[in-house]
Amino acid sequence: MRAALAEAGRPATDFAIAKRVYVAIDDDAGRARRRMNEAMERLYGRRSADIEAAAVAGTPADCVAALREVTAAGAELILFTAMFEQAEHAERLAAEVIPQLG
Repeated sequence: MRAALAEAGRPATDFAIAKRVYVAIDDDAGRARRRMNEAMERLYGRRSADIEAAAVAGTPADCVAALREVTAAGAELILFTAMFEQAEHAERLAAEVIPQLG
């Protein structure tokens, strides 16, 4: 993205790099992944390993680690999309995940 901005003569500082992240937080990492995969299948109408791999699912610590990879790749703004139990996920993101990201 930054290279495309440079080619267009636009300063990168004027353009925040954003990434939508599908997220599932659960104290049981396996259950989080299963629920995420099921939700993604409902959304897209089929299973896709690439799509499932891009979603963040697991314990709060797992999610923090995965989201650090997203920011290391250049994301400056992360748009969280919980695929189920949105209110609970908003609370857990605010209390257990986002504070760990700095």
